Amino acid sequence: MLESCIMEILAPCGNYEKFKAAFLADADAFYLGLERYSARTNAGNFTVDELKQVALFSKFTNKKLFITINTLLSDSQISDIYSLLSNIYNIEITGIIIQDLALIDMVKKSFPKFNLISSTQMSIHNIGGVRFLENEGFYQTVLARELSIDEIKKISEESKIFTEVFIHGALCVSYSGQCLFSGMIGSRSGNHGSCAQVCRKKFRDGGKSLFLLSPKDLDGSNYVERLRKSRVKTLKIEGRMRSPEYVYSTTKYYKSLAKGVVDNDLYFASKISFDRGSESGYFEGKNLNLINRENSSNKGLYIGVVKSVKNDVVPVSKSTQYTPKKGDGLTIERKGKRYGFELKSNAKSDNRSFYFSENINQFKIGDKVYINSSGEIKKELQNDIFIYLDLNILSKDRSVLFLFDNHSISMEYEIAKKGGFSSLLRKKLNNFTHKSFKLSINRFDIDDNIFLPISKIKQALSNYIDSIISSAQNLSRLPLPMEIVDIEDSKPSKPNFIFTVDNFEALNLVKDSHKIYIDFQFYINNRSKLDSYNNLYIILPNMIKDKYYNLLEKIDKKHGVVVSNLGEIIYFKERGFNIDTWYSLNIKNRYSRAKLEEYIDGDIIHSLETDLNDISFDKKSSLYIFGYPHVMTTEASIQGEGGSESNKTVFTDQEGSNYRVFENNLSQNIILFSKPVYLPIEKIKNYSISNYIVDLRYLSNKGMKTIVFHYLKGEKLDSITPFKGGYKF
Repeated sequence: MLESCIMEILAPCGNYEKFKAAFLADADAFYLGLERYSARTNAGNFTVDELKQVALFSKFTNKKLFITINTLLSDSQISDIYSLLSNIYNIEITGIIIQDLALIDMVKKSFPKFNLISSTQMSIHNIGGVRFLENEGFYQTVLARELSIDEIKKISEESKIFTEVFIHGALCVSYSGQCLFSGMIGSRSGNHGSCAQVCRKKFRDGGKSLFLLSPKDLDGSNYVERLRKSRVKTLKIEGRMRSPEYVYSTTKYYKSLAKGVVDNDLYFASKISFDRGSESGYFEGKNLNLINRENSSNKGLYIGVVKSVKNDVVPVSKSTQYTPKKGDGLTIERKGKRYGFELKSNAKSDNRSFYFSENINQFKIGDKVYINSSGEIKKELQNDIFIYLDLNILSKDRSVLFLFDNHSISMEYEIAKKGGFSSLLRKKLNNFTHKSFKLSINRFDIDDNIFLPISKIKQALSNYIDSIISSAQNLSRLPLPMEIVDIEDSKPSKPNFIFTVDNFEALNLVKDSHKIYIDFQFYINNRSKLDSYNNLYIILPNMIKDKYYNLLEKIDKKHGVVVSNLGEIIYFKERGFNIDTWYSLNIKNRYSRAKLEEYIDGDIIHSLETDLNDISFDKKSSLYIFGYPHVMTTEASIQGEGGSESNKTVFTDQEGSNYRVFENNLSQNIILFSKPVYLPIEKIKNYSISNYIVDLRYLSNKGMKTIVFHYLKGEKLDSITPFKGGYKF
């Protein structure tokens, strides 16, 4: 357990303007992406030169700087990642936020000065996952957003590394790193930084078209003190894609809360900059109000409804304590359309209404009115940012001494014929600026009847600043060579099919297979019968919180397990089980496979987003070739039209595709893709893979038999169109 620590506010920086906003708001730390391999490819991001400038600000103001390289990687990208890290290794960066396991050894062995931080994309949600990170020498972990305060507290108290939680901003409806929805529909994967935000679109629920998967934003402002007491190190604000106004107002708001100060003006400024409805996320556990079924877009701060329109004034019912001000952006919503303008004067108000006296002809009775831009914040953001160097100036022994923390400049002076030099020098140095540096003069003690050329002083100060910039941006670090992982291709004599089943009809159909994967819920509900079978491997849940680990204890050691997250690996390795892996572990390259092989001896299945032309396979490779993949695992409540099972719902997208939702025995909702991944028997013969996973779950008895006979006997499937899912060929 770590000692108690000072809580930090970590701000999102999608580009330099947003970094500037975060810096002005006094963030303790910044996270940003480079032009490649960031989970927010559309955020603008940073060039290496821009990163150097940001690193100067963080270094000389004692703030932290984190770089996100939090996407999944293919084999062909590994050398490029090494080159990218080599290019920034001489820049002072606190740590690298990663998703892909391939980066663990690369950073530890080739770039040891960088700390490792697990991205929320790694889905760390239990103490076992933290133990994995501890074993690998991580500095900090971003915990899954789905954890309650009590769960966060338990993990943080037991953790030997720092914990970080999201406190504000957009919520993914799925566990991060476990969403395949966007990639399956249109090849824009969240695991590769290009999520199309399918969850923000409308789906049909019976006869209604609603935002069934669109969560409200997280607002954890009421939980800051409880998180501090839970030993959380860092509060992270989501929003690299959002405006500088949002970054500034939200960062400043949470910075004040971390100090124990509640500032209502900052609260309103945060809501003005972005608001599509907010909730406390999962801090209190299950949240039935999380999904906003009516709206998925930002509207700003709702202030009221137009009550009447008069010749000289428009009264608007008062729904907030914030009074609109000059420079604020006002938006009118009418029948789904929006109109806006900037206020040129403060609104007047009384206990019941706001009164607007400009652009009266744009208002109509019943209009909803919002404020979505703050004039005061826009004015604040016009300020420049500087690094202030502490400086003491004094005269001694015919010299003027300029004393910095770790450096001094001595300059001989002449005796002046008249006084006044002291006040002149102070004025000039108060206005001195060089490459974003200014001076903070703490002591100024020089004689008034001396003389030194001001230009000479400025040049000396500029030279010193240039020298510390050069030192800060060129740390003389040399990366160590990258270790190459070789995998020898070994084409099997014939393919092995591993069938995944969730009922006895399917199990008896394939019972003679060398290995059978069993659905976790099916096993838990039928243990006494299933324990008489051999060659069974239990597929564990994608996400399983610590409170459900008692279910794992029920698994008979005669069976193997198919692990779905890092925490399960630690748990079952310690207990000596035979372990295979599931696609939810997101293995796309030989380096991440090699990392898993340090923990397990079994088969490793490749990610459903793998480029099959860019990976090596060996005798322990597995590939998912048929089945309805879980495209989302969510703790959110998703309502839809009931199916034949009591725990199943169905919703339909705008193209008419149906998606089934099942609630598992962990009270999670599992969303299946609308059609099965299907690689035909003739296609798979092209790959040197030993094991092919055929998932028979969610099929009718007739469908199960048809699929089994297709793969085992080569019978054709005329009714199913080949669908590669997220695979690339």
